[in-house]
Amino acid sequence: MSRTTIKSFPRPARRSAVIAGGVMCALGAAGAGAQVEPIFGTFPGGPAGFRLVFPHVSAPGDTFTTFEFAGAATHADVPMSHILVIVFEWRDLPTDPWSSSPDNAFSIIGGMPNPVMTGIFSVPEVPGEVALHVYNGLPGGMTLAGDFTHLSFTPAPGSIAVLVGAGVLGLRRRR
Repeated sequence: MSRTTIKSFPRPARRSAVIAGGVMCALGAAGAGAQVEPIFGTFPGGPAGFRLVFPHVSAPGDTFTTFEFAGAATHADVPMSHILVIVFEWRDLPTDPWSSSPDNAFSIIGGMPNPVMTGIFSVPEVPGEVALHVYNGLPGGMTLAGDFTHLSFTPAPGSIAVLVGAGVLGLRRRR
């Protein structure tokens, strides 16, 4: 079995590979601070819902925050289907009003685990507190289990450069 090393490529290809590697390192994403909150419990129904609040820690210079929930839900009203709504909320200080994501609604069939995956929701700010707000209409509530992930990060300079470059090309093409 032969080994392929960087020296087995011609000199121009080696130079390009080294330059590309350096550029990729320079353009890589800045540090990110992720937090995963394990969620498990039966949450009561009602119009106010149930809000689970967590402190959010971020690295200096972070400018964006993403939210995601992945897990499963069920309820005891077999075999009926009921709606579960999950909303991500955030604020800077405990005295500030909550900002919120659009509703993530799921139809949950009783007596069996139903997958609940919100996908990633991103905001261009870094809050001090985050919350997972759960709504359902069942008096007995719904059981929810999974992970609530909130992550703050700074976009990689390379992604910003690509967006700026695409914008410049778009402007040139219009003229």
